[in-house]
Amino acid sequence: MSSLVTEVLSSAGKLEKDDLNSKILKISKRIEDIKLEVQETLRGRHKEFLPHFAETVELSSHLDEATSEADLLLTTIEKEIKPQLHNATCEYQELTKQLEESSTLVDIVGKLAEIHETLEAAKQAQKKKDYLSAATSLQHVESLIFQTKHECEKDVDILQVMKTEQLVKKEKLKYDLGEIWNQHIVWNIPKPKDDLPYKVELKLMTSGNKTLEEIQSLLQALYYMKELDKKIKKLGSNLMVHVLRIVVSYQVEIHIEKSSTSVTLVVVVNRKERAETTQVFDKLHTVFKFLHGSFMKLHVKKEPAEESETLMSLLGKQVGKEFCDCLIQECLSPAIPSHSKDLEGYSKVIELTSNLQVQLETLGFLEAGDTTILEYARNVDSLFANKMCQELLVCARNIMKEDLHATITLPEKEPLLEPLPKLTKIKAVQEEDKMTSVEDKHDVCKNIFHFPRCQVSLSTRKVLDLLHEVMQEAIKSSPSCAVRLFCTARNICELYCDVVPVYHKESITTLPQQTAIHHNNCMFLAHNLLTLGHQYHSQLATFLENPCITFVDIVPQLRQLGTDAFLAQMRRQKQQLLNFLQDTSVFQNIADDISHLPAARRAVTQCIHHLQLLQRVWKDVLPEGVFYRVMGTLLNSVLEEIIVHITALEDISEEAGIHFVSLFGIITDQALDLFKIADEDVSLLQVHKNVPKWRKFEELRLILGANMREIVDRWADGKGPIALDFTAEEVKQLIRALFQNTERRAAVLAKLR
Repeated sequence: MSSLVTEVLSSAGKLEKDDLNSKILKISKRIEDIKLEVQETLRGRHKEFLPHFAETVELSSHLDEATSEADLLLTTIEKEIKPQLHNATCEYQELTKQLEESSTLVDIVGKLAEIHETLEAAKQAQKKKDYLSAATSLQHVESLIFQTKHECEKDVDILQVMKTEQLVKKEKLKYDLGEIWNQHIVWNIPKPKDDLPYKVELKLMTSGNKTLEEIQSLLQALYYMKELDKKIKKLGSNLMVHVLRIVVSYQVEIHIEKSSTSVTLVVVVNRKERAETTQVFDKLHTVFKFLHGSFMKLHVKKEPAEESETLMSLLGKQVGKEFCDCLIQECLSPAIPSHSKDLEGYSKVIELTSNLQVQLETLGFLEAGDTTILEYARNVDSLFANKMCQELLVCARNIMKEDLHATITLPEKEPLLEPLPKLTKIKAVQEEDKMTSVEDKHDVCKNIFHFPRCQVSLSTRKVLDLLHEVMQEAIKSSPSCAVRLFCTARNICELYCDVVPVYHKESITTLPQQTAIHHNNCMFLAHNLLTLGHQYHSQLATFLENPCITFVDIVPQLRQLGTDAFLAQMRRQKQQLLNFLQDTSVFQNIADDISHLPAARRAVTQCIHHLQLLQRVWKDVLPEGVFYRVMGTLLNSVLEEIIVHITALEDISEEAGIHFVSLFGIITDQALDLFKIADEDVSLLQVHKNVPKWRKFEELRLILGANMREIVDRWADGKGPIALDFTAEEVKQLIRALFQNTERRAAVLAKLR
């Protein structure tokens, strides 16, 4: 074709004989042929899996020739033709566009060929165990596919097939790397874990430079494949569960077995008992030395901007914090002493922890700034106080849960566990008396601080002993620890108020004996708390900024606990006694009909028997004074109920009066025995002292058996013994009920006022 460009250039002497158009068309046709040839070749290779590829070798050379001719022609146009195309711009632009499209097509075909060649290189590298090269090649293929995808979405359908091929090879490489990893790290973990002896084996392939090179390549390939973190995480998990946690928690045997190709760590658990701290640290040194002696010391190169890290360092990032927490919880925490006498021996634990810290930092398992375990071990003062206080509270709670009926009898004069210091007067009026003791000056009773003889629970005595032990420990401790211990002693007292009434609620509520024991316990503990702070004040005052060392504020709460429980029991017992007499018609029926006497006698007998039961339950438990008061209160309730019923009767026959006197005699005879504790008989004295209605009851008994004259004589114009307990109206009511309406009765009633 003869064109304007040809004519212009021919006239200028710049173009050879061959037509430029024909050259461009020829190059375009050749490139298109090469493209088709590449597509067919790659399709046969990656999609149809043809067995022979003889033409594949020539692809690159053909492509190179076409590329060279296109570049040459483009250079010719740029240097010789373009400056002269002033009059042929449109045709020039069309030719240039065709040539650029051809160049782009050349680039695409080149990338397809490069993808194919890189895939082949990855395959060959994997066969040679050059896992790093295989991984980098596949990563490069992935990058090429991503770039080419945006350039030839319509023209090259083979790209998707090649992408699938790349993914298949990538997954195959991951699988192969995983298998090789498992060949170099072999676990032998038996099941189930609870069976003893429990034996775990960890075998690492380590010997030979070639093996280490393969492992180095393996690690780097795993990193490029983004699989290394997963492998390290699983390795760290197994190492924590089956080695480190077992070594820290139990008594184990560890030995290392070596062969020409591997080294094996063997951990055997014979007994699931806590090992000594020294043994734990020795075995941990052995485990970490074993790990570092293998390929754990190999480095993994990361991104160019980042420094390489050892496998041990990566392992530490995965399980380092968990290991430190485990070591603290299972080893360091139990090693903290709970008594001041053991503090000196704890320095050895700090030394062992420091040595382990240095080793782990040197190996790279812990970062240089991670001193969690060392800081914990060195914080002994606070940890010691925390542990001791916690153990004391746990011990106190366990003591408080012990049975209340396991009791001891306090002696007649219970001595203080710790002697009281002299109670000296603060600056007195007279200078010579300012250091004189209160005991010497005012002759204070020597037994003022003695608790009366009674029974208390052994558990309560243990609680008191524990309080003294805490205060003794506070004296020997540092100021900060002394404060904590003093607060712990108070917490034990408050814990007693919270735990005992709730834990023993049923027995305290239902069993009178245990109610009495609980009452004694509270009173006994409150009695000792009154002086507990003063006993240690002089020793602890120098330790505390505000030396308010007292337990007195807890005393009312303790006393209230014991009193409330015992009063509730008294109300229940009183109601039970009144239930026996609840039929108000019993005494009325006797007055009307003597045949009802057995029912009344049975009711009174039930009351006496119930009181006798309580007397047997309480007489050796309660202090004498308390026992007399509670028995007197209950008997008084019975007598008061009987007096109310009798004085309310409107008619009492002579025979009924005789039977009432006989019935009252049963009560009088039995009541004295209720107040008998020791051989010395003070029953009558205690009855008159603790039963307010006793004298009235006796007077009523006399009235029921007396004639009218005897009653008038005992009234004695309101000055006789009857007048001390009965009003004139009550005496008149009894006379009306006992005697018939006669002039004499009327005269007597008129005199009573």
